[in-house]
Amino acid sequence: MTNWILSFFGFEDRTFGAQRAKEWSTLRKEYVTQNPACAVCDKKGLLVGIQVHHRTPVHIDKTKELLWENLISLCRIHHLWIGHLGSYFSFNKDVEEDARVWKSKISHRP
Repeated sequence: MTNWILSFFGFEDRTFGAQRAKEWSTLRKEYVTQNPACAVCDKKGLLVGIQVHHRTPVHIDKTKELLWENLISLCRIHHLWIGHLGSYFSFNKDVEEDARVWKSKISHRP
């Protein structure tokens, strides 16, 4: 995106995942290895597309980018809906609690 568009929408200070610490790739792979299932639906594997979501986004607090306790594994669908409330321009500050609630609902559905 061009700078004027980011500025117009008030996002000029956001990286949208473009700038990451050099350690991020290694940490992400290790996290997925140890947490291979979605925290919401428990699905695993390449077809599910497990993604690592930051509970506190990097654009909010860069110091939490590499903190293990700031991460949660989510499948593609739940990353968008539970992690970002349906829009990647947003984030869910209650992602961990919402993941627990929805996991319970899914596992106890009629």
